[in-house]
Amino acid sequence: PYTTLFRSGNPRGAGGDQVVVTLTGANKSDEVTVVDQKNGTYLAHFTPRATGDGEIVVTINGKQIADSPLEYNVVSGAVDPLQTVAEGLDAGCVGVPFDMTITMRDQFGNPADEEGHVVSVLVTGANDGMEASVLDNHDGSYRASYIPKRPGRDRIAITVDGKHIGGEPIRPV
Repeated sequence: PYTTLFRSGNPRGAGGDQVVVTLTGANKSDEVTVVDQKNGTYLAHFTPRATGDGEIVVTINGKQIADSPLEYNVVSGAVDPLQTVAEGLDAGCVGVPFDMTITMRDQFGNPADEEGHVVSVLVTGANDGMEASVLDNHDGSYRASYIPKRPGRDRIAITVDGKHIGGEPIRPV
């Protein structure tokens, strides 16, 4: 919260000031809501959607406050399996390792650098019942691989901590 003061340094007991909060950097286009508490304090709120650095610039009645701009750094949120993606799902060949990369993402699609999730890859279809080996790359991504034994179409079901990722593809192998 921001508190407006008289020139003497004493807090004002009333609101009504024009408080403007703007963002620079990664979240510069995000909307900031400012709520006048009617007692000389103001609450500013925004929901960052992108990871990265930036500054928060605060003005009261057209004048920048003493500590403005304030620096911020937004890191990715918790992994959201519905935003998590798998890449490298091209056609495979019988007897040749079929590799894919699973990249963790947060609810806004930002890469999430969390590690230690339980990632499972189950193959059904022509190679029914095969489970791919999964390796944690320790950077928010995982490498999965299996060797197709039979030609045909496979369905590759990927889960993160027991929840299916979005867009589970069916790929020929």
